Amino acid sequence: MTKMIFLCLGLIWFSSSWGCTAFSQSSNKSAPPQSDEPVASEDVPPAVAERARRLAEDKPALKEAFDQSRVVYIGTEIIRWKTEDGDEDPRKIYRVIHYRYDNDAAVHSIVNVRDEAVLQSREYPHLPTAFSAQELKEASELALKDERVREGLGDALNRAEIEGLVIRASSKDDPWFGRRVVRLLFRVGQYYRRRPIVIVDLTERRVVVEKKEDNK
Repeated sequence: MTKMIFLCLGLIWFSSSWGCTAFSQSSNKSAPPQSDEPVASEDVPPAVAERARRLAEDKPALKEAFDQSRVVYIGTEIIRWKTEDGDEDPRKIYRVIHYRYDNDAAVHSIVNVRDEAVLQSREYPHLPTAFSAQELKEASELALKDERVREGLGDALNRAEIEGLVIRASSKDDPWFGRRVVRLLFRVGQYYRRRPIVIVDLTERRVVVEKKEDNK
């Protein structure tokens, strides 16, 4: 928790309109990779999360989205749901969350796993949405393939732990608005490296390395 608070506060100087989420990963190739298992809240068993995901992805609307754009699975959570009469549904109902890249939209599917039914499927443009483990892994891999990043890390390349701050822009005037963007921090032991400053735009699959300011 302390690390998360520190990282979020550290982002304030960047832009007050951004939200932040932290993650970490080792740049050492011998370290075990992050898990790509389905993400679920603590009260959703992984097997149930996977069944809910498959039901959601079998719906024509989501199948069409997969054909038109890159769509990633984010996770599954249990929710309270009301029936058409306005009463709380006594069955276990789940929300399956996907993210669609072409229009920066969260896709929420409401699923009744027991009856194998999708009760609702809706898109929410520009809704802040968590990153999947695979996306965070991709951001790190893109950065570490960039010669500017490798040169900036020098002999710390294989020792640095990579931590990320997810950048979310709320204003349409912000250049990062509508994109999947994360800033990467590199930590060796207890200390964070001041350079390189690396931002990865997963929407464009582009790595931005901030140039060192003169006289600094």
